[in-house]
Amino acid sequence: MLSLLPGCSRPAPGPLQTDQYLVGAYYYLWFPGNFRHGYLRKYLEPPQQPALGLYASTNVAVAEQHIAWAAPHGIDFFAIDWWPSRPDQNAAFTNGFLQARNVGDMRFCLFYETWALGFDKDLGCTSFDADKRERFVADMVDLAERFFDH
Repeated sequence: MLSLLPGCSRPAPGPLQTDQYLVGAYYYLWFPGNFRHGYLRKYLEPPQQPALGLYASTNVAVAEQHIAWAAPHGIDFFAIDWWPSRPDQNAAFTNGFLQARNVGDMRFCLFYETWALGFDKDLGCTSFDADKRERFVADMVDLAERFFDH
């Protein structure tokens, strides 16, 4: 029997198809640019830089090390931002992360930033007009063709 969530017309979530939960972590590709905002290790006594220094997200060796740290410690996947208006940041994914020799050890999902299509402050969301919807669908087809077989 299908149960409905209170006040909704959608079915309540059913049991997981597997007996294992997946554990994910956000994997941000905006470095070294965002180091200018600081990092927690600099507040230690004595202050320290990040373990890999002030690295670049485009550095394949950095992605390899991050995967090597995460995979054996229970991280099953990385959630990675995809910005329709930031080709340089997206290139850090394709030219950095995806080029890691051990990329097969880590699953990923892409978090499509609809904010970049035109966030409406009055509505508190991105409103999809015909042009935005067309852009979104075209981007989804492109992403599926390029990455969904990983």
